[in-house]
Amino acid sequence: MPRVKSLLSLLTLITPLLTGTVLFPVESMAQDEALSPAVISQYSAKLADARKLQADIKSRVACLDARDAELSARRDKFEVALGDLRRREEPLIAELNRQQEQQAQFRTLYDTERENYDRQYNELVHYQRQKYAQEEEVRRCKRDLSSGGVFDWLTDTSCDLANSIAHLVGAIQSVEGRIDAAEKRLRAAQEGVRSAEQKLDESRNALIATQEQSVQVRDSIRDTENEIFQLKSTLSELRNELQVHNELFDDFANALAQAQSVDTADARARTARKIARISTLIDEAVGQSQATINRANSILPANWGQSCAAQ
Repeated sequence: MPRVKSLLSLLTLITPLLTGTVLFPVESMAQDEALSPAVISQYSAKLADARKLQADIKSRVACLDARDAELSARRDKFEVALGDLRRREEPLIAELNRQQEQQAQFRTLYDTERENYDRQYNELVHYQRQKYAQEEEVRRCKRDLSSGGVFDWLTDTSCDLANSIAHLVGAIQSVEGRIDAAEKRLRAAQEGVRSAEQKLDESRNALIATQEQSVQVRDSIRDTENEIFQLKSTLSELRNELQVHNELFDDFANALAQAQSVDTADARARTARKIARISTLIDEAVGQSQATINRANSILPANWGQSCAAQ
């Protein structure tokens, strides 16, 4: 029996140690210090700062929502403009094709008139050379036959090419008339080519300008959609963080309130550990949220920064 009593006494001493219901003096003192009014006040200040950050996040969410609406409206406007530009391209392409065909027709007409003019001109040169050769022959003949004697009368009969020369003169005049008409047609065709090429250049430049505008608008749409994607991604993160904050901060506030009402060493120890754990989570959440806010600030226009901050 004495041995049984000794064993029971030993178990009585060990059981509280195993169940954690007994605090050593040092641990008890540390937990009491952890829940001192000064420490609770510091935790309360941390919670207040975290609440301010939460308000700042809510403000950023509102700003990002407004920016999202603005960017979406801008994208829609760009898409309407792009549709208008594409509709403008169709008649411009048709007009360009028509101008190209017209320019080709004028070029063909010009080539034809140029060929006709050159043929008439070559014919004129041919007749002029014949006339010059016959006139030179008459002069040579008269020079050879002219002796100043009884044979002078032969000069006028043997060197008479007047009929042939007269025929050539008539041919030259006829060709010159045709050349004048051909030259007028050639100038008209040349002017037609010039005018067609000018209109073709205008149509081509108009189409190029419209296509360049289309490229710029498509680039603007792409950039706007990229900005919207970044914005929505940040919005999702901020909203998730707000949800985490609501639960975390409420737990922290409840733990702080509980810390002021517990009256046992064991309860104070559990509450202190809970507060310390939540405090660490709050530090991590605040750091992550501040990084998200900074990212939100980076995708918001510069002039939005101050207006988006929580007042």
